[in-house]
Amino acid sequence: RLEGWGCRAVGYYRQSAATAAAFSADGSLLAVAYTPNVITLWDPLSTLLLSTLAQPLADAADSLCFVSFPADGGTLFAHSRRAFFCWSLLSGQLLWAYRAADVVAAAADPYSDVALVAVAVASNDANAKRSYMLLEFAANGARAAGTAADDGSATATPRRAWQLAHGTPTAVGFLPSAKGAGEP
Repeated sequence: RLEGWGCRAVGYYRQSAATAAAFSADGSLLAVAYTPNVITLWDPLSTLLLSTLAQPLADAADSLCFVSFPADGGTLFAHSRRAFFCWSLLSGQLLWAYRAADVVAAAADPYSDVALVAVAVASNDANAKRSYMLLEFAANGARAAGTAADDGSATATPRRAWQLAHGTPTAVGFLPSAKGAGEP
């Protein structure tokens, strides 16, 4: 028996399956992604539903599978198999989206507003070996002026990109540096 641990509440949203969850850095918010395209924001102490975010996905078979809060406290990252998203928590609006052939993994830096996203590079050659890139986005700096996705949201432009030489990424993350900010 574990002392001190107990279930405070069980939550659900419209009978949908939960696919990912994350707490904000200060613990004041809990984000839960539900199949296929809904994120709920909860007060974890009162278990009160505070807000619901939804984004239509381009592929009907796609579903959100990741949520994370960057350290800036004002945004939320999420991804499905085919896209990476950034929402404003203040307005509840989608700030930007990045579409990809396949989003493999993502991580938000706990010390900044940066996210790393591993994606498969699309190829027109069916016989080509699949290649991957690691992209860096800033929550508030990834918007490209004058570009918009089909849904009206801004299309994101990565701040930096690295071509991965070999292998398939399964996870990405940040290591703390001596300065306290994460390094990809």
